[in-house]
Amino acid sequence: MLGFTLGIVFRSDAAAQDSDSSHEAELLVRKIQQVQSEYKEFLEKRARIQKNFQAVEQTLTQTEAEFTRIGNEEIRQQMSAMQSMVQSEAVSMSLSTIVSRNQSLSYNRLLADRMMLDLNTTLRSQEIQQLDAAARAVLQRRFRAFQEASMLQENWAEWTLIWPQFMDRYWPFSDPERHFSEDEVSAAIEQLQASEPEDHAAKIALALLMERAGRINEGVELTEQILAAHTSLQPIAWATNAILLHSVDKDKEAQNALQLALKANRSQPYVRWIHARIAADQQRWAVAEKEVKQLISVKPLELGARRFQSLILAAHAEKLDIEGKKAVKEAQLALDLLPQPTWYSYLVLAIAQYSAKIPTEALKSLERAERTASPSQLDMCQRIRLLMEEGKEIEWDFLERTSSAVQP
Repeated sequence: MLGFTLGIVFRSDAAAQDSDSSHEAELLVRKIQQVQSEYKEFLEKRARIQKNFQAVEQTLTQTEAEFTRIGNEEIRQQMSAMQSMVQSEAVSMSLSTIVSRNQSLSYNRLLADRMMLDLNTTLRSQEIQQLDAAARAVLQRRFRAFQEASMLQENWAEWTLIWPQFMDRYWPFSDPERHFSEDEVSAAIEQLQASEPEDHAAKIALALLMERAGRINEGVELTEQILAAHTSLQPIAWATNAILLHSVDKDKEAQNALQLALKANRSQPYVRWIHARIAADQQRWAVAEKEVKQLISVKPLELGARRFQSLILAAHAEKLDIEGKKAVKEAQLALDLLPQPTWYSYLVLAIAQYSAKIPTEALKSLERAERTASPSQLDMCQRIRLLMEEGKEIEWDFLERTSSAVQP
């Protein structure tokens, strides 16, 4: 059968299609705006934590002179140790400290609690009660400052754990399955460009869309900004950098970036996804399958991962017939995950069935895809129909660009 590279190609000659595509793009923009708004509120929470920490530091500074005149060595040592921890936490409140440090956060939390308990016990001792009222007031004021700092440290720990979750929120906007319309890609890029400067998860999604649109230099520049920030998103940024470079055949640089991503965190789901995408484009089927299999167990990614796996299997079913059957199974499992399957799920099933040499069933699935597809998606279904009806091979392009970037 004649080979034909197939990806998503966009038409712009029909007014109805343009209107529909614009509506889809508007819906996508509103979803992005919601996450951006929540991220802005999230940054404001950090600002409040930092401001309150500064107030704690000010209290400690204001009471320092009176505190040094208190001649109780035990209380001096305990408060000095607690003050060192407070100052350490205040200094570390930046995005660059957000790494995989759950264990150290837990340890610091336990240590602070223990120190506060010991300090409280000391303040209740008979020796401290014998100090004059002014001295006791200074000690109590500093103790309350430490309590406030301890609470703020806990708030900061919670903040740092939530921050990486925004990557999960932005990931769907990066078009991981590469089936956005051209209008959606353009609209998403424009909206993501309006993200907060420190919104590095949004930058990653934007860089991935830049690759889709063929704006490679801009995408690489974005990944370099993220890498310079030294956050927990480093592995994903390296992987994003890799696919950008790979898409313009800078193979050596792309491989170096990918290896840095894998070395940093090879089990990170989005690193696996991008690794699988690159491997599939290189027709390294075993590597691509291995990575995607790991993603199927990640619930938020299961639907896309099964469809991705189905396309990978279908892509080399011509040489191994059993792969066509596996492709159909994965596509059907993906279809069953949705109460109302989308056009894309039916499309993937049709391609899988065609690879398994059951063209009649493939055309039936394709008809269902066409019935649920929007005008901007229908063009792709019709191009696949033409290949099927002519008995030609479908070679899926795992790195397809928008039509404005690469002409079909």
